[in-house]
Amino acid sequence: MTEIVTSTIEVPVGPETVWHALTDPDELRRWFGADVRLEPVPGGAVRAVWPDGGRSIGSVEAADEPRRLVFRWRRIDGVGFAAEVGGASRVAFELEATAAGTAVCVTEEPVELASVVPAP
Repeated sequence: MTEIVTSTIEVPVGPETVWHALTDPDELRRWFGADVRLEPVPGGAVRAVWPDGGRSIGSVEAADEPRRLVFRWRRIDGVGFAAEVGGASRVAFELEATAAGTAVCVTEEPVELASVVPAP
């Protein structure tokens, strides 16, 4: 991934229902088309197994129920020395209550997997 991708959709349910869909493994499976599990707390694990056998792993960066969920992850194909490791990306879900339900804004952007803090 080399560019920022953003999409917004309004759904006819409240933010709490959307939050549940973003954090429940069965609901995530429907959204992502993969076996996705995450611990919705800062530092929590994110793991996905895709239908083609590839995996994505990462960690939750921010979780502000029911408004914001952000995680970093990267895809890994294969195992051992033959594994191919993809670039890392940040996925952010911003939820905003509206008169008709919830506006869901999803942004994915390429990032370093971990921030580097310069030495003092």
